[in-house]
Formats: sequence, structure tokens, C-alpha cells
Amino acid sequence: MLAEIMGLSASDLDGSNGADEPELSGIPDELLMISANVANEKNEERHPSGKPIQARDRLLAGVQEIMHLTSSGHAQANDVMLHMLETLYSSMGFRFATICLKDAKTGEYRSRISLGDDAARRRTGMIFTVTGQRDLFKLAMDSDADLMISDATDTKIVELLPPWHRELFPDARSFIVLPILVQKNPLGFFYADRSEPAPEGVPSDETSLIKILKSQVLTALGHR
Repeated sequence: MLAEIMGLSASDLDGSNGADEPELSGIPDELLMISANVANEKNEERHPSGKPIQARDRLLAGVQEIMHLTSSGHAQANDVMLHMLETLYSSMGFRFATICLKDAKTGEYRSRISLGDDAARRRTGMIFTVTGQRDLFKLAMDSDADLMISDATDTKIVELLPPWHRELFPDARSFIVLPILVQKNPLGFFYADRSEPAPEGVPSDETSLIKILKSQVLTALGHR
């Protein structure tokens, strides 16, 4: 039924993009936002991570709203980005979420909009550059790969965390990074985290809906 509502094919819902999938050089498979099996937990409202059990339904509602917003042809890019941020934050149970955009003059990335715990302080502190050093954020943007980190204390993850992230988010235990690239030009990324690990992962139907949300942002930015 989800496929019928959203007009998705079976390949869309299994999270695969076939020949269009980018080559994710240098990124361990376990870091990618790929399908995960989620147990049937109808009697629980949230996973221990804080993620709502009904995350898919909330994401679907957000997709329908953002498509309604953009269908008029008058939606501003900032409005579309804010709607996606709000949808991710509420649907996935994150404690903090932000949009970081690149300053064309300085090359620095800055948090422009943020939601959640201690948002003002964290937004002010998120000013950094993505240099040649190998870290998760550079890998994500270089490969245009959506990442979901289920346990940020894993040794392989800790080694890839940049200093600014360790300083601002020392208690982040799971987080998501969604790069924003237009014509292969990195403009920024969505970031959101939780203070608990998220072993439940992101199942394929949620992944597909997140990709639809992101595609609406990219379309809005491409038409500026």
C-alpha cells in the first residue's frame, strides 16, 4: 500500500537505486543508511533510542505535506529545508537536528537552522571546515552517501569523528548525516542525533521516504 500511495516501485522500497547508486569508496558498509530488520513492537510507543515505533507513518505524512508545499511551484528553498528538518526531527525521535550550509566565500560550514536540546548553543558552535582529513562528514559528502550511525561509540566510528563533533556532541550515541549536493557541488548537509544508540536501524520503507524528502530539497535548491 505504501508503494501505491507514494508511486514507488519495489526497488524504491527496498532502498536500492540500481545503476544509479553512487560508488561509496572508503565508507564501511555498516555506516550506510541501508535496510534494517525491525522487530514487531506494536505494544511500544518508542524504541529505547527514542525513535517512534510509528516512524514510517510520520515520515509518510511529512512527505505528503512537503509534496503539497512544493506542488504550487512557489515554495522557497528555505521553507522546504525547514519542513524536512522538522519532519526528520519529529518522525525519527532525534534530540537535536540542524541544517549546515557552506559559506561560498570562506568555505566554512555553519549551522543555519536547528531544533531540539540546547539548539542555540550547538548552532553557534557549529562553524567548521571540511578539510582533506578523512572523517565521516567528508566521506559522506565526497560520496553523496546518506549515513546512519547506530552506535557512535564503536571504535571504527570514533576514529572517523572530526574534533568539532567530539567537542560539541560528546554524548551523541547515534546520528544521521544527509549530504546536500546539487550538480555534484556540496552545499551542506542535514545532521541529527540522539543520546542513545539506535540498534533498530532504518528499514527500507523509512529510507525511501527520507530519500523522497531529500529529493524535494534538492529540487527546490536546483530551481533557485
